[in-house]
Amino acid sequence: MQKKDLNTLHSEILKLLKMEFANNPVTYNEKLPYQRYDRIKFEGLRWSPEKRIQEYGINKYVFPDCIILDIGSNTGFMATELAYSYGVIAHGLEPNAYLCQIAGIVAEYLDVKSRTVFYDRKFEEFELFKKYYDVVLSLAAFHTADGREREDAENYFYRCCDLMK
Repeated sequence: MQKKDLNTLHSEILKLLKMEFANNPVTYNEKLPYQRYDRIKFEGLRWSPEKRIQEYGINKYVFPDCIILDIGSNTGFMATELAYSYGVIAHGLEPNAYLCQIAGIVAEYLDVKSRTVFYDRKFEEFELFKKYYDVVLSLAAFHTADGREREDAENYFYRCCDLMK
């Protein structure tokens, strides 16, 4: 199978974002996409994951084949970049089917689909992998503007810890 070009990838992402915007009463993707990803030359409001990984010091905690969970993964760019650049196994948790679809097509484009999984469900409903992860990222998930994630901080972070090895 021939790899799609960047214009095709961008068109697919923008089509899914348009559908997400039309079907989500509170979206982060209204004027510009919320997530940016320099590796695929995709513009957005947030820093690209390459920069965020360095700025947040995430690179100090990941190693090849470690298993990470990105709670509130949005378009999955952070998880995908970690799989691409650091060789991790990355799971994204995002209760938005359109954003999970974007994550999947970007992971496929970067040839890390076999190292990534994106779950379309809320954190409260995620019980699959207790004591499984080496790293759990929660960069903006437990109290979101769209109301999809709402719980007290103590309970939220206790549950994050419960997912770690």
